[in-house]
Amino acid sequence: MLVATHPARAFALFTDEVDRWWRRGERYGGPEVTGHRFEGHVGGRFLQLSASGESALGYITVWDPPSRLAFTWRQSNWTPGEVTEVAITFAPEDGGTRVTLRHRGFAQITSEVGCEVGYAAGWRELLDWYRESVAEPTKERACT
Repeated sequence: MLVATHPARAFALFTDEVDRWWRRGERYGGPEVTGHRFEGHVGGRFLQLSASGESALGYITVWDPPSRLAFTWRQSNWTPGEVTEVAITFAPEDGGTRVTLRHRGFAQITSEVGCEVGYAAGWRELLDWYRESVAEPTKERACT
């Protein structure tokens, strides 16, 4: 997917401003989810936040701004030790940044996954929201 901004801004929007584009709802954690947050370093967590606390959706394995991000992904109903990997690249291209997301590792998951196809559709929806947020002007606070 091509987004109309430079790689550093695309990476920062994906990570630092994840709550600007990752909408909540029944499909994405349910009504109790209040937000998401990346801890910006290798070994940091990708967190899902709720009124009752925070839970790790995964752990960051690559943190290389502005070009690469990767993290493990684990559903709470999977058997302990079952994880997949999400890898995202941010490459400069005429007119903006090429953002490529790959979610791999479903073959080794024996727990009910809901289907890899479901994840593909979910990521497409989330990335559409991400692309929309890139197009929105950044709201800056006016100083008087």
